Amino acid sequence: MSRRWGPRGGRPAPEGANVDYAPCPTIEEATVLAVFMERAARMQIRARAIGPIKPIRPELAREARQYRLKSKAIEATFNYFARQRT
Repeated sequence: MSRRWGPRGGRPAPEGANVDYAPCPTIEEATVLAVFMERAARMQIRARAIGPIKPIRPELAREARQYRLKSKAIEATFNYFARQRT
């Protein structure tokens, strides 16, 4: 994977960056999260057509995010996306 920076990597964050909410440390992670967000947005639009959306508990959202951000999961998902494009 790409070199990391900020709180999870070795290189220092850019000047003035809020390291607690720094951008994705790798291109692979940014790509995977962007695809997931687009899918989630589409699902939310479809769900709104059916009725009101109920929020989920914050601890469940954190747990799902931690699971999806495991480096092996990011790498496997990115490689899957890359294979789909070739």
